[in-house]
Amino acid sequence: MSAYFITATGTGIGKTVLTTALAYQLKEKGRNVMAVKPVISGFEDGDLENDTALIAASLGLSFNTENIRKISPFRYRAAISPNLAAAIERREIEPEALLDFCDKTISSHDISTCFKNGRRLDVPLQMGTFSKAAGSAGGYIAGDTAVIDLIKNRARTLIYTTGLPPAVVGASLKALEIIENHPELCEKPIKKAALFCRALNLPTPVSSIVPVVVAEPEFAMKAYADLMAEGFLVHPIRPPTVPEGTARLRFSFSAVHKNEDVERLAEMVRKHRIIK
Repeated sequence: MSAYFITATGTGIGKTVLTTALAYQLKEKGRNVMAVKPVISGFEDGDLENDTALIAASLGLSFNTENIRKISPFRYRAAISPNLAAAIERREIEPEALLDFCDKTISSHDISTCFKNGRRLDVPLQMGTFSKAAGSAGGYIAGDTAVIDLIKNRARTLIYTTGLPPAVVGASLKALEIIENHPELCEKPIKKAALFCRALNLPTPVSSIVPVVVAEPEFAMKAYADLMAEGFLVHPIRPPTVPEGTARLRFSFSAVHKNEDVERLAEMVRKHRIIK
């Protein structure tokens, strides 16, 4: 059985470490394994401790240009969210290019954690959160019994974690039911974000969350207050949550937001000169 893994960035809960451990174990058993991290920020050439280098080592690959491209084709230097890091370099993370990379890699492997056309493909291990699209709290990891048992007993961040309250679990299960039965709702938030970005000439968003960097925390707080006075709740994100000089506003869009409200929000951003 072959395997193909995709991990996220900057959550600090050890997904890359777990991925490389599993990839190494499968390779030792003679399996045809490929582990990738398509989008990575904080990438420096020659840094043998970054996630791409760790993945290459787990696969027994040399850390050279060719293998780096196979593992992480979309690389950015700033150690911040990939979307923002790409914007700083005046580049975009194009969803179609990312999907094309996944498709080409999947074609030579049997199992993946990639998504296509909104449908989940078969996976050996899947991790997700309930605190964003599901509107609940907590998260989950799904896999074979042996893998889950390993995580329960060895994952340092889980050992002392209490279980989710029944009400939270119930809300999450209902949210997953809605997501599965109403895929059109999943498309609306990104469309709202795209409408907002077009109105302000911002890069095309890749998620329903649009960060707008304003640099100074004082300006972020003023912009937050100005938008609140106009009837919009837009949270300011300041150091130490983000690096110094990158304070920002976090615009989050949902399926229930009306187009006219999104357009008025963009108008208020211009009115208060939040984007220079």
